[in-house]
Amino acid sequence: MTNSCAFSIITESYNLTEGATLESLRRALAFASATAEVRSAGEVLLADVDGRPEIDRLLADFPRVRRIPCDGLPYDAAKNRAVQAARGEYVAFLDGDCIPEDARWLETLLEPLRSGRAVASCGFTSYAGGFWAALQTVMDFGFLLPRESRAVGCYPCNNWAALRSELVAHPIPEPDLRCSCYPHAQILERRGDPILLAPGARVRHDLPPFLAERLRRGWDLIAVCWADPQIPEARQLRKGLRSLPAFYGINVALDWERLSRNRRELGMTRAGMILAYGLMPLIRVLDIFGIARALRATRPLARASRLETQTCSRSNRAA
Repeated sequence: MTNSCAFSIITESYNLTEGATLESLRRALAFASATAEVRSAGEVLLADVDGRPEIDRLLADFPRVRRIPCDGLPYDAAKNRAVQAARGEYVAFLDGDCIPEDARWLETLLEPLRSGRAVASCGFTSYAGGFWAALQTVMDFGFLLPRESRAVGCYPCNNWAALRSELVAHPIPEPDLRCSCYPHAQILERRGDPILLAPGARVRHDLPPFLAERLRRGWDLIAVCWADPQIPEARQLRKGLRSLPAFYGINVALDWERLSRNRRELGMTRAGMILAYGLMPLIRVLDIFGIARALRATRPLARASRLETQTCSRSNRAA
């Protein structure tokens, strides 16, 4: 690779289109730039889909950051373009609405890759704030609980890393989905390369717009089944709208289980946990609207997807 370096940190401006702030992007760029400067062996890239003039002015304060024009591209497509332009042996993704909690975030995140234990790893993402943030962390990032070193079936797209060679040979899938982190992780798992959680690589995520996020989460719950018919949840789609109670019930049950097992990790009191037990089913009702809208859409489940093709593109490497 020409002008290669040890690592590339990729952040993005896509979240600006969903309500994130320029100040949050500034914080992410500042952390990434400081990391690259201290390590003196890496680079920082901004996958810029927004293109507003304020970003040019922002980047003037960060001369180490290389802007990758991605005007109009979806979230995953923009990241794939940045990967193609990256020069690092390892690629770490830090979204523009996240900030690491520790200066050694990068080293911790890359350790499973450098040790040869994985081709991709992820850190632990939680929302910034008190009780309300902890409750939504369970609902949106509960798959990362418990926070311990292990293989996980999904990764937080805002806080993960991979070998660049892996992502060049097998790019992040780009189905009709806002983010393909779950089906992508499932592909890697089937190949014998599960995502490893690096529990010390923690980032705080800004709270997203509440209603828009819940509706999107509901839609995506169904959209991942269109993208990858091999995931277990896809079997429910044969029932059409009759599957709605099952999707709702499964998520509420997972919320309760994850909360009860990880209350102390979340910093939640016993009284807060009892309150959360009551609130989570009510909040999940909002997800139902996104689920129902997706279930009414015409998406043939039997259609051959790009993900299925990619799943067969590399033999299983399990020993």
